[in-house]
Amino acid sequence: LVLMYQHEIPSMQAVNFQLRQDNLNTTQIYLHDPLIRTESEQIRNKLDVNGNGRAKRFATHVRGLDKEVALVSDEMMIQKMLEIINGTPTSGGYPNFIKRFYRMISSRADFSQLTLQGKAERLAHVVKQRGHAPTPKREGICMVGNQSRVPGARCRSKEGKPQKELASASKCSKCAYHFHSEAYLNNLEEDLTELNSSLADPHLVGLERKKLNISIVDLEATIQFHRGRFANCEVPA
Repeated sequence: LVLMYQHEIPSMQAVNFQLRQDNLNTTQIYLHDPLIRTESEQIRNKLDVNGNGRAKRFATHVRGLDKEVALVSDEMMIQKMLEIINGTPTSGGYPNFIKRFYRMISSRADFSQLTLQGKAERLAHVVKQRGHAPTPKREGICMVGNQSRVPGARCRSKEGKPQKELASASKCSKCAYHFHSEAYLNNLEEDLTELNSSLADPHLVGLERKKLNISIVDLEATIQFHRGRFANCEVPA
């Protein structure tokens, strides 16, 4: 997870994909919770401690992991702000929001005198205070963060609350909180290759084959959408 935040290396995404889990939080629990590992892997077989001791050790481990993830999450937020204002090719609705916000405050004296890095840090601080935070997913980065109401999100409920479990490549592509970079485009292209390979299965018939064809069409359209956005990226004025 830390590698994903720092370098967009999809190591955990690969595990998530292989286990066919829809949420990276599920994968994180699977990787780190000793209570759901096999008997040979569980902490009680390696350390001579009672159940309470295991629980305390695991709680300490989780707190340390949370602090590290929070730190690299902040670093990723600053890096994404820097990419956007520096004109790095990006896609999704969130870069557009940041570009508009950047143009709005760029004329302020206390902002215009900052270095590019300083501007990225200031932007990251402001949007973080608004509740935005990056959550890496296979289809891109979700910037909803801890906001309880997200009227512009494609995964929102009728009450306007985020439902991240509904995330998908096609649903998120035009979302106001979605950040997509070329690293994630590679993920989508790998998914498309696997879906196309699945069509060769002679046992895949009827409704299942129809659903697969729909998924392929949706994913092809999503990839084409992001490619077009990357090609049309402009450096902010």
